[in-house]
Amino acid sequence: MRAAALSLGVVAGLVGLVLLYTPQQAQRGQKLFTESCAVCHGPAGDGGRVPQRFGALAGRRVPPVVGPNALASFQTASDLFRYAQQRMPLDDPGSLTDEQYLAVTAWLLEQAAVEANGEPLTPESAAQVPIR
Repeated sequence: MRAAALSLGVVAGLVGLVLLYTPQQAQRGQKLFTESCAVCHGPAGDGGRVPQRFGALAGRRVPPVVGPNALASFQTASDLFRYAQQRMPLDDPGSLTDEQYLAVTAWLLEQAAVEANGEPLTPESAAQVPIR
């Protein structure tokens, strides 16, 4: 009986942490987006042009990542996560940690009005989160 009560207490504590974690993950993602992505994608994620400081890449059109249909080319959060991980930032692909890419992905999902499921976004769970 005591072990069951202890188990319930642990589960209740974990549930509380999990429910708070998703908003925190998206918040971290917003901060990371501002620091690492906004220079090209714009502060609101509505697209722009690659700045001059990027040399040969300067002037390239950068698509929006926030707004209607901005993420339409991705079927799942996993597709978005993997794309960002392999190709972003444009001048240094793969330079963020997986946790950072997941946080940015969580923020982009939040901007696309994809409802959080109450659990942290992971590479495994991202495959279960449809974008379309």
